[in-house]
Amino acid sequence: MTIYSLYVKTHKKTGLKYLGQTSKDPIKYCGSGIDWKEHLIKFGPEVHTEILLQTDNKEDRNYWGRHYSTLWAVVGAMDNFGNKIWANRILETGGGGPNSGNKGKKYKRRMELGIYRKYAPRKTRGIKRLRLHCVHCRKDVDVANINRYHGVGKCLPL
Repeated sequence: MTIYSLYVKTHKKTGLKYLGQTSKDPIKYCGSGIDWKEHLIKFGPEVHTEILLQTDNKEDRNYWGRHYSTLWAVVGAMDNFGNKIWANRILETGGGGPNSGNKGKKYKRRMELGIYRKYAPRKTRGIKRLRLHCVHCRKDVDVANINRYHGVGKCLPL
């Protein structure tokens, strides 16, 4: 049985908030919002997590996600100085963003390691070699070395 969580993360330094949902551990899970992830990269991962709901029913999670999204106006809320209060781009409906979907086991494994494929492979001595980009240290890395030297806990993040 899967437990679904609805949570609010608040950045300790800046106060920016993020409403999210996950089936993983909500304390360890950092969130998947584009603006939220960029904020964490810029200001660090010091966040406070408040769990709003834990349930085994997706419909309940989706209902309360929509409820809190509209109650707090997570998409467009601004403070008196014109700064965003929430890092959400869409309402938290449990469905993901416009590009979400099943991308397969290899994609999931690369994303867990913080690695994604570069669009144009680099040519080295006339042989096409696939290069990957490590999002932790932001280096282009040869496929043969990616699992050995890069990924979570192996390379130094910027």
